[in-house]
Amino acid sequence: MELSNLTKKKLRYSGCKGLSLIHSNGATSSVFSNPGIFSIHSDSCFRWYSTSSIRSSTSKEVGIGRTRMYATSKHVYQIIELIRSGDSELENKLSSMNVYLSIATVTQIFQVLTSEKVSALRFFHWIRHWQPEFYSNSDVCSLMIDNCGCSGDYSSMQSLLNDFTRMKGFRLNKSAFRFLPVLVSSNESLKKSVEIVVDVLEKVGGSSRASGIVALIEMLSAMDSFEMALSVIKEAGRRVSYYNILVREKCRRCDFNGAKGILNEMRQDNCPPPMQTYNYMLSSLCKNDKFGEASELLEDMDERFCPPDAITFEIFICHSCEAGKLDIASRLLDQMEKRGVEPRLTTHAIFIKEYFKAGKYEEAYNYVVDSSKKYKCCSNMNYSLLASLHLKRGNLVAALDILYEMIDKDVRPYYRVYRKVLKHLQKSGREDLAKDLNSRLSSFSLELTKDIG
Repeated sequence: MELSNLTKKKLRYSGCKGLSLIHSNGATSSVFSNPGIFSIHSDSCFRWYSTSSIRSSTSKEVGIGRTRMYATSKHVYQIIELIRSGDSELENKLSSMNVYLSIATVTQIFQVLTSEKVSALRFFHWIRHWQPEFYSNSDVCSLMIDNCGCSGDYSSMQSLLNDFTRMKGFRLNKSAFRFLPVLVSSNESLKKSVEIVVDVLEKVGGSSRASGIVALIEMLSAMDSFEMALSVIKEAGRRVSYYNILVREKCRRCDFNGAKGILNEMRQDNCPPPMQTYNYMLSSLCKNDKFGEASELLEDMDERFCPPDAITFEIFICHSCEAGKLDIASRLLDQMEKRGVEPRLTTHAIFIKEYFKAGKYEEAYNYVVDSSKKYKCCSNMNYSLLASLHLKRGNLVAALDILYEMIDKDVRPYYRVYRKVLKHLQKSGREDLAKDLNSRLSSFSLELTKDIG
């Protein structure tokens, strides 16, 4: 099969990097990364792969008595050439190759076609029929929308989105709008392209509109076009979930002043930040050792009548413990009690593990006893975790004593911890203690309980 565009592009095969394209301007771009798959003949033609040449490990069962071989890089290039040619028998020729395409392979094909602004519409419809698992695949559908956008085919984009919105559970992702940074040459052209996309999404509605707006905001945020993203939010409807995308991206870039600016935008747009948004930002600040700024934000929350919740306290407790400041973490726990905020199970686990890490085993035990008196719902988790930590440390007797104490207090141990202690007793030849433990637990209806930490 002769290549239709050899007058503009030449092929080069690299034994290290795979296949590269040499464009007419001299630039090169790598297409495939699997060397040694195919060879190029002197007459610039590819030999068609014989379906009988590869079997077993390179094939996939697709039905009773039906097998397709996995597509190689050579197959992929043949598929791209067929699509480029616009062959009237495209679908039949693709089917006759009898290959199985992975999501990675399909992505490669889309990327090449989209970069060359070649329509992938016929290929898209064919692959959804040929491999039904791709019919509602968000990645494949998003790649098709990107292909339409790159060639400016908004009519097909709208038609496809209308089809997608009828599919249960369908969601576009930000790869659907990768064409935006490619096409954009100025802020004005970006604004025009975004307006067209938003208009298409509004006309379509449904799940395509809902997931498309989110994906578009994510793409604009990744492009550092926050002003444009804000304009999309104001056009599509002010929602906390939309603003949270911008806050998350600002925090990811450690642009905390920018994140605070987004919080101000939310307030100005009568969409005050909820606790979830504040907690995300507080966590990001603490992770970047900006405790001063985190404390200032916490004070600002209080002034705005948005008091900290259990997650807020856990964020500060966790990072205080990581910094080796158990005393500060303990004072935070006292503040929780004064405010009437009950610690989460994960918060208790943080304290118990940190006491163990510091070798303060007595303090860990006292914490478990005291917290169990104040908060009954955490008793089995705290005691079971304590027993598990003693067991990991190699102190089987201490772990057994913790289980005995639980039984005496009518607190059910976690089944997983009980089984581990029992097995260690049996392996160490302490059958008498194993039987005694089993007997004491016979009064409980043991259930598998999810462990925390």
